[in-house]
Amino acid sequence: LVVAEISLSNGWNGYAHIENLVVAQEFRRQGLARELVEQAVAWAESRNLAGVMLETQSNNVPACQLYESCGFSLKGFDSSLYRGLDGHSQEVALFWYRQA
Repeated sequence: LVVAEISLSNGWNGYAHIENLVVAQEFRRQGLARELVEQAVAWAESRNLAGVMLETQSNNVPACQLYESCGFSLKGFDSSLYRGLDGHSQEVALFWYRQA
C-alpha cells in the first residue's frame, strides 16, 4: 500500500522540480506531504541546487497553503496552460519556488 509519493527531478534551470506529490485521501492532514517536501528540499541542498520549484493549480487551495507554509513563494502564473485540455478552463497554473 502506497500512502504518499513524490516525483522529483533535477530541473534544467538548476532547481529541483517536484513534478508530482500525492497523499492517499485517508492519510491526509498527518504531515506526510510536508515531510516529503522537506525531503525534497534536503535533496536539492545536498546537490547544491538553487532550490525547489513546483507547479500547482489555483483551485487546489490546500496545496497552495501547504507550499506557502513550507517556505515557498509564488513567483509566476500561466492562465493558458490548461486551456489545451479544456478551452473553457478557468484553472491557473501557479509556479512556486523555495530557495536553497
